[in-house]
This record gives sequence, structure tokens and C-alpha cells, in this order.
Amino acid sequence: MGGMGRSLSFGRYRLDLDTNVLRRGAEPIAIGSRCVTLLRVLLDARGELVSKATLLRAGWSGLTVAESNLTVQIAALRRLLDDKLIATVPRSGYRFTGKITESNMATRTADKIAVAILPITNMGSDPKERYFGDGITREVITALSRFADLSVIAANSSLRFRDRAVDAHEAQSELGVQYIGTVAVQRVGQQVRISAQLIDTETRAHLWAERYDRHMRDVFSMQDEVAGQIAGVLVAHVARAERARIAQKPAEALQAYDYYLRALDHSRLWDRSDATAAERMLERAIELAPGYGAAHAALTNYLISSWLEPKDGRWGDPATLDRAWIAARTAVQRDPVLPAAHAALGWVQCWRHELESAVASYKHAQELNPSFADGHHGHVLGIAGMPEKGLDTLHRTKRLDPFHPPMLLGYIGHCHLLLGQAKQALVVLRECTTQAPGWRPGHVWHAAACARLKLDDQARAAAAEVTRIHPGFTVSAWQRMHGYRDPRRANIIGKNLIQAGLPRGCRQHLSDDVVSGCRAGG
Repeated sequence: MGGMGRSLSFGRYRLDLDTNVLRRGAEPIAIGSRCVTLLRVLLDARGELVSKATLLRAGWSGLTVAESNLTVQIAALRRLLDDKLIATVPRSGYRFTGKITESNMATRTADKIAVAILPITNMGSDPKERYFGDGITREVITALSRFADLSVIAANSSLRFRDRAVDAHEAQSELGVQYIGTVAVQRVGQQVRISAQLIDTETRAHLWAERYDRHMRDVFSMQDEVAGQIAGVLVAHVARAERARIAQKPAEALQAYDYYLRALDHSRLWDRSDATAAERMLERAIELAPGYGAAHAALTNYLISSWLEPKDGRWGDPATLDRAWIAARTAVQRDPVLPAAHAALGWVQCWRHELESAVASYKHAQELNPSFADGHHGHVLGIAGMPEKGLDTLHRTKRLDPFHPPMLLGYIGHCHLLLGQAKQALVVLRECTTQAPGWRPGHVWHAAACARLKLDDQARAAAAEVTRIHPGFTVSAWQRMHGYRDPRRANIIGKNLIQAGLPRGCRQHLSDDVVSGCRAGG
């Protein structure tokens, strides 16, 4: 599916009129939908004066708000752009002073999943409140537009369906999309209920539905919050549906994108044969499309898994870590605006003990897409001495990704251990080890939690699972792998592991029989 994309360029900036994504050079800029609306009005005026009344009507359609709201949004725009681009005309309004160039860009979307977000007619009794549901819909569209793998139908096209019953076949025919999401809003006084669902246009199957109940203390913050949650969960369900769709295709028909999707099942990460098969798929995808940043990023995660866990001869091999480092840097170079690329770089930096750089890489990924969720992020924060923030990040990831791998539960348990919350850790670690019995870290943290709670028999049983998976395990090697920023908290976990019956290893230097384990960090 291809098409023509209109954009307006001014100085170092370009605004894509179909997706409302603003870029500085190649980098997308995080910007709210209200700011985008005001910017478009100013750009459309081509340097002519735009009155305050006109801007207020455009940005707050149907609402009566104080002029100070406009002042705040204009100030935000000026912070994002060159300050001289927006001039104030005293007591009248504003005008755009930069040179504007309009262009049509051929956009290649054949390898992207097409999605439309359709509003359902406001369920409240007052039809005048329709603007509020439209606002939520626009926010969801803006949030989804930040995902590189999606082609999202512009709001103007989606809103044409507002007063019509949603028909999957009609949406597929008119908009050419594989999936439609619907957003319905019911507002009663200061309470608002937002209902969202996802439909496969080909099968007409309802893939997901959720309801959000909120208080309208701060309507604009509430819109941003709910839109971000809906966008993140929609992407997770679309990705899962696409993997199922691709899996039914014959192997010989797969192209780079198909190989990439087939390799995305993270349950492969702790299974030797499946992980090897996934790596081969990603390598094949890269052969077909060397510039495919997402495939390089996914390969990074598999390589780090092979380096961390005793699955084959690559475990602990410095060459494997170096290869992951190269894959991560290639992902960023090939697709510098892809959040997953920067997250992959942060994951490698963590195990190179470059914790400040790792935290910065994940922060950049989040800035590129506030709805981006990566379970490794919270784990890195815990290792970097910020377990409270790590726990918050992990729970946010869990909300956004309903199909999260069991290792996310392990990371949550780990942060609880770092915070001295053994009881909370034990609950999630039991579930983690049940879902992923072959994943060594889950059993390690499970043993520590049981030992801290004086559950000696359970601690010894968990320790036995660790040595079953990795006969050469030592606590000192495990500690050395992580390179914790806060050694005090890490040492408490280490003492618990020794109490559980796991071997200490050398305090300062590892003995010959665990040198390879030291290289692996495990």
C-alpha cells in the first residue's frame, strides 16, 4: 500500500500533514495534539495575522477557556521551535514568520501495518459534547503515529466515520487498513468513561476491548494519559495478531518483515533451539533488507540473551557481546528515530557496565515515543541504583504490554528485592518461574526471596533449579555480571543467595573453574 504524503517544511523543521508528526531534521519531536493544531493554523495562514479568537476556536473547539491557555500553548511551541518563528502581534494575535515550503512525498508503506482509529458517536446525552470524544480520538492517533511500524490514517479521514455505525468491511474498503480501533466516550458531570476496542478488518474478529474510568480534574492531562495507554496496548495486540497472521504463510513466501515478525516471540529467549531459529530469521531479514533497523535491534536482544545465559558456546564469549554492541549501533545508525534501536543500545550498555549511558539511551527511546514499552528499561534502572523508578517503569510496561514475557515478572521481583520487599518479590517470582522454568535469573531471585523470608526448604529448592540450569553458578560471578551501582543493596541479595545454599565463589578473583562464568557474568 503506498501513497502521497503532504508536508510543510520551515527551516530545520518538517510537519507531516497526514500524521501530524513534527520533525527536526530526521528526529521526531514529542508534541501534543493541541500544539500541532495551533501550529497548523499558523502555517496555513502563510505569514498572515491569526487572531487569538481563531486560535482559541481551533485549539479548544466547543470550549470556553481563558486566553492564558493559548499563551501557554504558544510558549510551548516556541520552546520546541526557533523562538523567532512565531511573532506576537500585540492585542491581536500571532503570525508565523518563517519561510514555508509545501511538498508531496512518496511514502513507502508496503511494509507497515495500516491502522485507523474511528470515533463512536458520543454516548452522552448532549451532542454538543462530541468535540470531547474527537479530542480523545486525535490524541490516540497522534500517539500511534510515533510507532515506526504502523501506518496510521490521519484524523481528518477517521473522523468522517463519526456519525456512522462502524463496519469493518467498509473501513477496510475505504481506508485500506488491516485493523480499526474504536474510541467511545461517555461523560457525566465530572466523570468520563472511555471505551476502546480493536477489530481485525479481514476476519472481523474483536481482538481487544478495554474501559477507562477517569475524573476530569485535569481534562488535558487525562486525555494524554488515556491516549498513551490505549496506543501502547493497541500496538501490542496488533503485533500479536500480525505474528499469528504471518505464521500461517508458507516459509518460502516470507520477506524481511515477515522474518522479523516471526522472530519477535520473546518466549524464545530462554530456549536454546528457538532462540537460534529466531536469530537465523533476523539474520535473513537483515540480508534481505540491510537497512532494517528494527531487525538489528531485535537481533541485539537475542545476542545478549545468548551471552548472559548458559545455552551454548557463545555464553560468556566476549565476541558475542561485541557482536551485540555492533548490532545495536547499526540499529541506531540505520533508523535513528526508532525507539527500539535506542533501547537495544541501552541494553548492551548495561552489560558493558556503562550505566549512565544505558539510562540515557532508554530515556531517549521514551522521548521518541512516550508509549514505547520495554521491560529491560525497568531492570536497567534497578541495576543503576534506581529500583523505585525501575518498579514504576516495569508496572507501566506491564499495563502497556498485556502479552509481556515472564521475564518482566522476574525484573519486578528483582526491584522488590533491591527495595527490601521480599514478600512482594516472592509473589511475582513464583509466577515467573512457573511460566519460564528454564530461565535462570527467575530461580536466582526466587532463591534470594525465600532465603530472606526464612523459607529454607523453598530457598534450597530454588537454588537447586539454578544449579540444574547452570552447574557452575557462583554468587560472586553473578554479582560481578550485574555491576550494581548500589553495592549495599546488591550485597544483601548476595548474602541471601549464599544462605539458600548457592556457592559463594572467590571474593575478589574467580577460581579457574569459573573463569568462563566470570566472563559470562553468571
